[in-house]
Amino acid sequence: MQKRVVYKFGGSCLASDQDYTTAARFLIKDAENSATPIFVVVSARKGETDLLLKDADGRFGDPWERIDYVAKAGEFVSANTMSAKLNEESIFPIARVVSPWDLKILVDGDDPFNGNLVEIDHDCDTSFADLNDPIKHLPVKFLVVPGYVGVHKTKKLGGIRALIALGRGASDLIAVEVARATRSKLKLVKSAQSIYSVSPDFVDNPKPITHMTPDQALRVLEYIRSDEQFIMANAVKHAQKRNVALEFCSMENPEQSSRIDPAFGANEPIEFRALPVKERVVRVSGTISADTDSVWHLYAWLRREKIPFNDGGTETLNGESKVYIFAEINVADKIATMMAYSGRRVSKIDKQVGSLITLIDTSLDPEGNHFMRTHKALRGISVLHSMSSGIIMHIFVKSMDTPRAVRALAKEFDLIAP
Repeated sequence: MQKRVVYKFGGSCLASDQDYTTAARFLIKDAENSATPIFVVVSARKGETDLLLKDADGRFGDPWERIDYVAKAGEFVSANTMSAKLNEESIFPIARVVSPWDLKILVDGDDPFNGNLVEIDHDCDTSFADLNDPIKHLPVKFLVVPGYVGVHKTKKLGGIRALIALGRGASDLIAVEVARATRSKLKLVKSAQSIYSVSPDFVDNPKPITHMTPDQALRVLEYIRSDEQFIMANAVKHAQKRNVALEFCSMENPEQSSRIDPAFGANEPIEFRALPVKERVVRVSGTISADTDSVWHLYAWLRREKIPFNDGGTETLNGESKVYIFAEINVADKIATMMAYSGRRVSKIDKQVGSLITLIDTSLDPEGNHFMRTHKALRGISVLHSMSSGIIMHIFVKSMDTPRAVRALAKEFDLIAP
């Protein structure tokens, strides 16, 4: 008998009734030899949460009532649909839904839409040992869990513990915690065939990434486009802390998988190479006094305001530093304003839109020839900014040059499959 598996299905896999049927058939086949009970964490249907959030704003004044409505009309409905499809595909009931109250997924925090996961507060093995069909006394094989929300440690709504969301990507985080609590292997089922070293949008037949350490995965997530994120960073950090391995696969090709495992590279470094890309990035630059406190003051403000940015480094000349910050379009003006009015003698504020291409390569020697290889590959392409820090190299190019630059770098650093 194989080790127990926890499955997680994202909204990208669940857009229609047929998708639920396909997922149910996949689960029954893939988990045929797995130990039971098998937990299945599901998100709401693709695009459903955003629609429900807008609807809830017009219905409820109390934010705790809003999140209660969104979860029950989104993830709870999705979980019930998945359970129903699993039972339809079997000759007897094999699935039932378990709620955040059943699992005791404890969360704390004052924001009903962005709580902090504490833990699953009991032993899942003993608590669900008697989850059998009450009439036929048949074992329940699948326990379907609504993602996105847990129950608050102290806050109550209608006499019971209030539902509280764990922020964007919460289903990933809950799946990690369920795997931790049940000592299970975790499979995250995605619509994409694999996690690729470079986006298929830029090159044909990119090489898949078969394995990563948590730190390598976090690096990729930091520099990848938001619509390509394969998991949320907080879930990776939780998995790393709890020593849970993450495996990604698709229903179309379950044999091809990508894996994030804290055990990788424990005794020796593993070779890893990826080329994440962020398009429509603004490089904000300005001259600031070169003392350490001035630069620290700027970065501390950005983090305090929770403004996402990537550090583009500094260039120091004659007692002044040119500071470079890469950010999304919608926060560029806020960063520029802060730099201009920081009272730290910031001047010559400049903004430029382009694409940030990041080469992550553990085989690179910081003192080696990767600069030469990069600029050789990009001959004829205007490089607006480049910098290297250990195994990471950033290249900032004009938007119109992005496809050509990515293809050239992917070819140079062997990221295209034969």
